[in-house]
Amino acid sequence: MKKKLVALSLLLTVLLFSACAEGKDPSPNETLPVSTVPATSASAPEIQTTASPETTPADTTPPETQAPETLPPETTAPAPVTEAPVTTVPAPVTTVPTPVTTAPAPVTTPQTTSQATVPVSPSVQEETFRLTAPSVDGARQIVLDYFKEMATVEWVCRTDMDYTAHKSKLIYKAGETYYGLPYVNRRGFTEKFLVSLDGNKTYTGPIAWDSCIGNTCVASTRVAFDLVSTKVNYDIWTCDTFPWVKKGTVAVGDYSWEGIDVSDTKKVISLEIVDKDRDKIYEAYALTLPCDLLTERHLSTSSSGGYIGHTRMVSALPIVTRGNNGKIVPARSYLITREQTGSFDKDARVNTTWILDKQYSFGDLAKNGYLPMRLEEFETGVIPDAVITAKGLDPLSSLFSKGSASGKIESNYPILIARAALTDSSGKVVASSTICPSPNKVADFTGRRFDVDLASLPEGEYVYTVSAKVGFGEVECFRKTVTR
Repeated sequence: MKKKLVALSLLLTVLLFSACAEGKDPSPNETLPVSTVPATSASAPEIQTTASPETTPADTTPPETQAPETLPPETTAPAPVTEAPVTTVPAPVTTVPTPVTTAPAPVTTPQTTSQATVPVSPSVQEETFRLTAPSVDGARQIVLDYFKEMATVEWVCRTDMDYTAHKSKLIYKAGETYYGLPYVNRRGFTEKFLVSLDGNKTYTGPIAWDSCIGNTCVASTRVAFDLVSTKVNYDIWTCDTFPWVKKGTVAVGDYSWEGIDVSDTKKVISLEIVDKDRDKIYEAYALTLPCDLLTERHLSTSSSGGYIGHTRMVSALPIVTRGNNGKIVPARSYLITREQTGSFDKDARVNTTWILDKQYSFGDLAKNGYLPMRLEEFETGVIPDAVITAKGLDPLSSLFSKGSASGKIESNYPILIARAALTDSSGKVVASSTICPSPNKVADFTGRRFDVDLASLPEGEYVYTVSAKVGFGEVECFRKTVTR
């Protein structure tokens, strides 16, 4: 029995030892290795906090799969969060805007500049306008119409204008009404003359022979040509209109001045050229078109001597009569012309020195040595477009404080008139500043005062405009609503 008890005791000991060898009950204070914990049995924060850098390196996760929002604050990398978008989406700069690109300096009007972020001050802005040139026929009509305007302006003489020292019997009498710009030693335009008339049409401008607003026979044609030509550059002397002088005219017909001394243009006697071949001159007259010129120059018979001349403008197609032999009959062939003269027309019903659409025979014209010539553009058919450039017309905030306009307008043609104006809410012009720079091609508004004190205008909104007119038409160069 004793042996059985010993054997049983040994058996129990062996069984107990075997159980202890197969496994043991863990201590509550002992931590399990991470590798022995199934991934599904622990929460994400616990994994992140217990994982070593070697087992979950941050740079092994592709940027597009990162989920920063699941990270607890204490595990966030010390670098600023703003670095993450830069490294993850580097291409679009707009995802992380810098102060320069998100808040550029304002550009109030469109500017064609390569530096879009650099503001361009409106006061130095430049804008160009283009007016399409008319056809040659259209240009001829512009010239004829303007010539007639100069010849028919109605005005009243304020004080005697005595020019008898230059032209006998040429006196404009105070209080008398006249038609057409005065005959004086200038190259005056209609627009400049009109702004010199008061409300009663009385001329208030200068009256001296060399400063009065008017023109001579040659100057009147030059003024009219200025509206459509950029090449014409003769001034007020007949000798400068001839084609061999090359100041913007070419000969009509095939008459020749070969063998004639034209080196001293002031001493040319045009009759010498006419007399070389009258038939050629007649045929040249027959080729003339509206706006062609007829100029003669001869030796004066007056006591003062010298060379004098006259210029007319053809205003209609020629009337030509030929004989049975095909030759032109000069006494029965005619040209119709317009002209400014140095004496009052005795046949006119009004006081005027201008003669419109008078008929002359080929014979009379040739006898007086008239040579036909044409504006170069009318011969070539090439008339440049009008280009008008406005610079710095925006007065900014100084319009009412300074009471003056600003900026300037330039063109490749003479600027007939330029005007800065303020219009109220009813559409009424309440203030204006007008410049008539012609024959100049620049209208400068810098420091130009208005016709009223702008400080006297009621407070409110006004429309400020600046416009310019050339021979082809008028352009509004600037418009802006301003507040006083």
